Amino acid sequence: MATLSILGGASLLLLVSAAVQTVGAREVMHSPAEIRACLCLDQAVTAASAALYEETAKFEEEKRALAALETRADAARKRTDPTDLAQRDQLGALLDQRDAAIRHLAAVATPQFNSVTERYNRAADAFNHTCGDKAYDWSVLPDVQSHLSCDKPD
Repeated sequence: MATLSILGGASLLLLVSAAVQTVGAREVMHSPAEIRACLCLDQAVTAASAALYEETAKFEEEKRALAALETRADAARKRTDPTDLAQRDQLGALLDQRDAAIRHLAAVATPQFNSVTERYNRAADAFNHTCGDKAYDWSVLPDVQSHLSCDKPD
C-alpha cells in the first residue's frame, strides 16, 4: 500500500510539474537546439545586465564627482577675493578641473553608458522576442544545460 501511495504521489508530482511548466507560456520548447539558443540568450542578458550594473555605478560616480566639483567651485567663487591673484588662480584651476569633468562626462562617460545600456536592451529584447513566452521541456533541459556552450556575447 505504501508503494502504491509513493507511486501515486510521484505520478501526481509529474502531472503538477508538467502543468506548472506551461503556466503563462503559450509554447513548450522540446528541441534541444531551441532550448540551447534560449539558454544562450539568457546568458547574454545576464552578462549584459552585469555590465550595465557596473557601468551605471561608474557613471553615477562620475556624476557625483562632477557635482562635488561644481559645489566646490561655487563655494570658492563666493570666497575668492578678486584682487588676490593666487586665489583667482586656484579658482581658475578648479574651474578647469570642473570643465574637464563636464567634457569627459559628455564625450566619454555618457556615450559609454548609453552603449552598454543599448547592448543590454538588445540582449533583453532578443531573449523576450525569441524565448519570453515559452517554457522548456523539463525532460530535455538538464541534458542541454549539462552540455551548454554559448558564443561569447557581443
